[in-house]
Amino acid sequence: MKAQRSKGQVTRRHFLTTCGLLTGAAVLGGPLLRWSAAQGTIKIGTLIPLTGPLAEFGPNFQRA
Repeated sequence: MKAQRSKGQVTRRHFLTTCGLLTGAAVLGGPLLRWSAAQGTIKIGTLIPLTGPLAEFGPNFQRA
């Protein structure tokens, strides 16, 4: 039978999970933020159906 915990009470599992997530974010967050800030333009590409059976949707994709 599980023990009832009162509202707002923090369990050890919840505490350790939160500490692990915060540590991971601190360790990985700094270098990732510096890397993304150091990069220049971000290019985004897509495959657009300009020919074939779906060609009717191509111009709308290009305008978007």
